[in-house]
Amino acid sequence: MHRAVDVEVDETQFALIPNVGDFVDMPASRTFRHVPILGRVKSRCFNYKLGYCYVTIVVEEAADADWGCIKP
Repeated sequence: MHRAVDVEVDETQFALIPNVGDFVDMPASRTFRHVPILGRVKSRCFNYKLGYCYVTIVVEEAADADWGCIKP
């Protein structure tokens, strides 16, 4: 299933950007994002416009992942 999820971070905030191949598990949040994200990063694209950097991160399902071994 494909879903676009916007997450905005301004200059006063900090965000880690996962690398291609990293596993991502972000539960849904009632305050800013209502869609959980769970899977492996397939690709990243950095788009620079008018002094801003927009990052598109594609996360795909990881059917072969053993989440019991990945999660702390």
